[in-house]
Amino acid sequence: MTSYVNPYTGQTISPSQVGYEQLTISTNTTLEWPINGNTDSVVANIIEVSATVNTNLKLYMPPATSVSTGQSALIRNIGSYSFTVVDTSGNTIVSIASGIAQYIYVTTNTTINGTWGTVTFGAGTSAANAATLAGFGLKAINTTLNTQIPVSAFSSAYTFNSADRASLYVWTGGAGTVTFPTASDVGASWYVVIKNDGTGILNVALTGANTIDGNASAQLQIAESFVVVSDGTNYVSYAYGQSAQFFFTQLVKNVTGGTVTLTSAEASSIIQEYTGTLVSNCTMSSPILSETPMDCPNPQLLSKGENTSYLQGFGSWQKARGFSPGLNKKFCTRIQKRDAPWPTWLPFLK
Repeated sequence: MTSYVNPYTGQTISPSQVGYEQLTISTNTTLEWPINGNTDSVVANIIEVSATVNTNLKLYMPPATSVSTGQSALIRNIGSYSFTVVDTSGNTIVSIASGIAQYIYVTTNTTINGTWGTVTFGAGTSAANAATLAGFGLKAINTTLNTQIPVSAFSSAYTFNSADRASLYVWTGGAGTVTFPTASDVGASWYVVIKNDGTGILNVALTGANTIDGNASAQLQIAESFVVVSDGTNYVSYAYGQSAQFFFTQLVKNVTGGTVTLTSAEASSIIQEYTGTLVSNCTMSSPILSETPMDCPNPQLLSKGENTSYLQGFGSWQKARGFSPGLNKKFCTRIQKRDAPWPTWLPFLK
């Protein structure tokens, strides 16, 4: 390739450069190097161009063989319409949209067309790269940053780490445990969302002496969720979501009389329903104490042959027609006739 050098210093000779040129074009326009007294449509250091028609006008660069490699110009589109910078033969160098600036320079000058390099200088105002700025909990959409919460399902024991920041973890297993690292390791403001979509209780364990809401551990029942945040020393939770459904066990047992002793499994049922026709006095015995002492207001008895529904109690109840004065201080539970809306109180003797 040809270089034009000063015979005395050996330095590359550049054309006398014009610092600034502003062009308004309505037709294809050919630029000239600022030599031999050229003053119109010259290749200046900075050229601001405004195209007045939307026909993709062409801006022709002068022959590359007339200058040394590295000869350059910054061309900025200050108009509303795009135009294309081309070489002497009309081959595209770069298309410049409205508001964009392109730095154009000669890389090879062995032919008239030459070879040109380009660097995009961007719009008239600087803009950050959203994808570069996006971190945990953030997502780049075009040129903007947007919040996001990655969702991960898990069904076996797991220990959170700093990379789980701003994530949602959904438990899908049975009873299980999820463990938090020390709050100092993940730092203040680190947070994670947990939801229990499994079939058992999810235990939340901590590391070392850390606490969550002042407690050494926590639990999430089925369908519950919360957000856990580190303050750098311990953890705090908020947005605790509880299920609108109440999970319980129910016992339905047929009795006709005599002594009926409940097993521990039967007695642990939260709701106990007894059906059948009583043919004799019936004594119900439960091994679990789940009631508190209370006064039984004017106990009424169910007569033989009526169906009944019961809640669990402790001790035994006997169908009779009379009570001693001390009976009203025993353990009691409320029961209701199965086929009638009115409640009655019956004592369960310890």
